[in-house]
Amino acid sequence: MAYIYGRNDYFFVAKQSDYKTIRHTDGTASLAAADACRHRTFTATPNRARINPTYKEAGSAQVFIEQSRAGRISGSASVAMPLFSGSGAGMEPDCGPIFESAFGAVAISNGVSVTYTRAAQSAALVPLELWGFNSAGKRGVCAFGSIVNKLVLSGGQDTADLSADFISYAVLGQDRWGSALTAEKGGLTTWPLMPASPVYTGSEMAGFTCKLTLDGTAYLSLRDWSVTINPNRQYDVNHCNIDGTEYFSQDPFQGMPEYLLAFSTWSVDTAALDTLLGKIVGRTAFDATLVIGATAGGTYTLPMNNLVLPPEISGDGFSHEDGDERKAIVVPTLRAQATSTAAVDEIGPLVIT
Repeated sequence: MAYIYGRNDYFFVAKQSDYKTIRHTDGTASLAAADACRHRTFTATPNRARINPTYKEAGSAQVFIEQSRAGRISGSASVAMPLFSGSGAGMEPDCGPIFESAFGAVAISNGVSVTYTRAAQSAALVPLELWGFNSAGKRGVCAFGSIVNKLVLSGGQDTADLSADFISYAVLGQDRWGSALTAEKGGLTTWPLMPASPVYTGSEMAGFTCKLTLDGTAYLSLRDWSVTINPNRQYDVNHCNIDGTEYFSQDPFQGMPEYLLAFSTWSVDTAALDTLLGKIVGRTAFDATLVIGATAGGTYTLPMNNLVLPPEISGDGFSHEDGDERKAIVVPTLRAQATSTAAVDEIGPLVIT
């Protein structure tokens, strides 16, 4: 028996121009070796609802007979990976499309920087196609029309990490290709082969090469940190049609986004930390800037503005962690807020130099 090994899995990601359509030429996927992205885990889950009959006669006998019919179709996906640098200043990292989908816009200054900016509330969302392949040529999957609905950056340990959750228009599996609906194939007429010799750029980034500045003070006593982006996006499921797409969700839209910071630091005897904890307890807003890495193409800078305790937290907003030698301060959640109702400045831009 020949097993299919998970260590032989590969992940590819690319931006789509239309969430309903996989990039293709005459039905053949336009997947390239340069779309490859190193990862730890990738999961794509189709959601094909079944509708049970609602009339009495369907259950009049004391036996079960399958009588359900097809319902709405959607999907979801998630990926986890180390954070990587670009190949140099002004070069996108392989996971760049994920950042663009999360923030909404990207600007590249060749040889200088890559900047991901939060797009306006009314801006079109950025859909992605996410491909999973195995070198055995089996169990391939594609989640397309995938839009970031949660992004987490974290560090403090050996590696800085990225994880993302997506809402997807559809999830197409290699094993289901023969019975997939036309709309489920996203314009393809054949299942693609994995590109030969995937191309990767950049280097894995250390999770402890970082600096968090809080209220104007850089904390070198930092132990760990995480930034969470919850865009709260949705696909419209409440629609009717008779064109073959009525089973699928339509027109993804932006909800109320949420930007969170969590961190822990050694409890140091400084006036700056005393002031910071006083602001957290008093729900007084302050700014933060996270810097990850220190190499060309591998220096991430992310500001977060007007951080305060979320209203659902009723306590002080931090806890003391006792150790054998030193005490630590743990701050589980701070929420960034805009400076005004007209501003879109809770977070970012994320700049990679």
